[in-house]
Amino acid sequence: MVRFVAGLLSLTALVVAARRDKARLAVHSLDSSSMVPHPITNALRKARRAVNEQLDLMTTAETEASAKKASLESAVQKKLSLMQEVENKSTHLRAHAKSTREMSVAVEKATTAHLAHGKDHEAALTKFQTLAQEAQDLKAQVADKMASFMKEVERRKKELEDLRDKHNDKVKESDEAKLQANELEQKLMAANKHKVGVEEEQIKAEKAMNEAEQELREMQAQLDSAVSAATKAEAEDLEADGQLREAKGNHERTKRTRDLLEGLRKGVETFFKSIRTLEDSMMESEGEGKAYDRIKKDANLKVLLENYNLMVARFVDIHTFDEDIYSQVKPAQPFIVKNSLAEIVYICDPLTHFGELPEDISKFKGSELDKHCGQGLWDAVDLTQNTFP
Repeated sequence: MVRFVAGLLSLTALVVAARRDKARLAVHSLDSSSMVPHPITNALRKARRAVNEQLDLMTTAETEASAKKASLESAVQKKLSLMQEVENKSTHLRAHAKSTREMSVAVEKATTAHLAHGKDHEAALTKFQTLAQEAQDLKAQVADKMASFMKEVERRKKELEDLRDKHNDKVKESDEAKLQANELEQKLMAANKHKVGVEEEQIKAEKAMNEAEQELREMQAQLDSAVSAATKAEAEDLEADGQLREAKGNHERTKRTRDLLEGLRKGVETFFKSIRTLEDSMMESEGEGKAYDRIKKDANLKVLLENYNLMVARFVDIHTFDEDIYSQVKPAQPFIVKNSLAEIVYICDPLTHFGELPEDISKFKGSELDKHCGQGLWDAVDLTQNTFP
């Protein structure tokens, strides 16, 4: 920021001009279009320009912080959507896993039934083979009996018939056993077919489940990545919030500084304009008495001193709000005091009846000139002079 010091230290030296019997005091030259000395006006303008540049920077920082916050909020929303998608996929996978477990139970039951049918079939075959062997043995016995006891056919007929009956019974039982074995074989074949079908379904289910688990693992990896990114985004979002608040604060503070400097500029201009107004009024009443008596009765004196207090209040406002800025405008104070006091003392005592204004302003306090044209003027309008910070 261009410092006030550079402008204020360049104030021109007081011009000593003999006014009315060599009693005129030193004051700065004024621009024809302004009541304020050039160095003070220029310094205020440069400071205001620097504050406006800083305000532009703060506005840009606030805009960038707002954009960053909106981007981070989008990343957080993406994380929430992906988490919901993973939850839905997990629910589907749990249902699929349940179906697979039910198929596994069905396969186990079919396997158990298959084993049971296999055992029944083996028992039936064994029984058939046993009965067939017994029938074969009986048939051999019949043949033997017929060969050996041909002559005793009649006598053995009844015995033979009994044996035939037994043979027939055994054959019948054997046929029934064979039929039962065939039925059991059909059941076994059906059970085998069912078992194969169930096993194929189980293989398909297990494959689908493996694919779903792989997909879930991939989605979990994506979720972990999204959670990590969202966590980082949330942290950056908090940081962006802080940066946005800081940018807004700096923006507002810079605007406030600019407004205070503008208020100070207007206060200084108004004060020096009041000096010209009082001087014009005193010239109009010239010849109506001593200047140091007439000035106390002039209504413009109170307005002038009130404007002085308002100008000092503007310096106090800047000192309270921003000491760095105040340190740049503070060097203007002694120039303002010395120039304005020289003007007012000249208006009050143009003939230097109470002596000339000393170069060292501290020696002015308590002097006869101060009693009439300094503190005396404040007492005349019943005002208390404000002091610079």
